[in-house]
Amino acid sequence: MKTIQDLIHQANKLMEQEHYDEAEPLLLVVIKRDQKNPEAHYLLGEVYCKQQRFAESVTVLEKANRLLPGNPNIIHLLGWATFMNGDIERGREHMKKALTKTPNDIRHLCDFAVLEMHNHNYVAAKTYARTAMNLAPNDDMVQEVNAAIDAFGAAYHHTLQKN
Repeated sequence: MKTIQDLIHQANKLMEQEHYDEAEPLLLVVIKRDQKNPEAHYLLGEVYCKQQRFAESVTVLEKANRLLPGNPNIIHLLGWATFMNGDIERGREHMKKALTKTPNDIRHLCDFAVLEMHNHNYVAAKTYARTAMNLAPNDDMVQEVNAAIDAFGAAYHHTLQKN
């Protein structure tokens, strides 16, 4: 029988290959064996996010957050899942809390920029994206987010000029 760490390692490998449907049952086995394993709950929350099962993700990530309070990665993903599940303000609160703990995390900065862009807050979005760009100018994700926000900003300003 595989150990909990073996199952988590295998699930991580599957997630890296975007085989979320295969990672999910492994993580459920881990949780069944050890209901207090925050890593398994976090990873399952990530699987659910990748599958756009945001309500389920929020539930699992809230459990992970209770098991390992204050972990910025858990709080950040909980914020993203909460935002994507429709509770924009609560999602923003979680993500802001995570960002205060990890102000130089480019993934957190980029996700926050995307959240603000979806809320038509171009100035805040650009601020987060620019901070990420200053930290990692050659990172593909950072460049993609900056380009998307620049395009959004141009379209937004064009719309304002028409009105």
